[in-house]
Amino acid sequence: MNTACIEFRRALVAALEQRRSLAELSIGAHIATCGDCRAVLESERALDDLLERAHVQNPVGLSSRVLRSLQAERARGAPQLDGLDRLLDALPAPVAPVGLAPRVLRALARARADERERVRPSAGARALRAWKPLAAAAALVVSISLWGAWQLRSRGLSKQPPQGLLAELELLESIELLQGAEIDVLLSELPDDEVELLQASSESEDAAPQIAPPVDAPGKRSNG
Repeated sequence: MNTACIEFRRALVAALEQRRSLAELSIGAHIATCGDCRAVLESERALDDLLERAHVQNPVGLSSRVLRSLQAERARGAPQLDGLDRLLDALPAPVAPVGLAPRVLRALARARADERERVRPSAGARALRAWKPLAAAAALVVSISLWGAWQLRSRGLSKQPPQGLLAELELLESIELLQGAEIDVLLSELPDDEVELLQASSESEDAAPQIAPPVDAPGKRSNG
């Protein structure tokens, strides 16, 4: 191989590594006179043409049709399949790489741990979830107590607020979660019968007639 051939091969390798077109290498005095370099260039260009072609996809259902045909031929006892069966039997059985199963299990464990960490509720959400039953119970007790106090007031009876009710009010004031729209969220989780009780008490309070103060009868007016 002379110096011109060596320079051409180096130029060919550089063009292949840089993914440049090989058409420029086909022009020159050396490629016109050297048959070996011209044959190498044509081989590389043919290989490039094959690699640039789109990948040919098998027709849909081809594998299943081939398998059904083979099964039908075997059922008929076709002798031409004996060679194919011997060829398939000669192939080594597939062997999984060493340590494949542990690697897959570790990867799944990491993926599941990342997913659990992503969907894990924050500390604030867990605290709100823990306070919801207590807050809902306290709200129910206070509502029932207020309804009972209103019933006593509607009958003309005066009664001091019970200490239990005051304690529940202090409890509600001390729970920061029971503010704004969060009260509606907590009350929405009450059972249906308790919700109906609260609605009935609210409707009866709106529709209750105003009770006028008692007026002494003319015949019973005091002599003072």
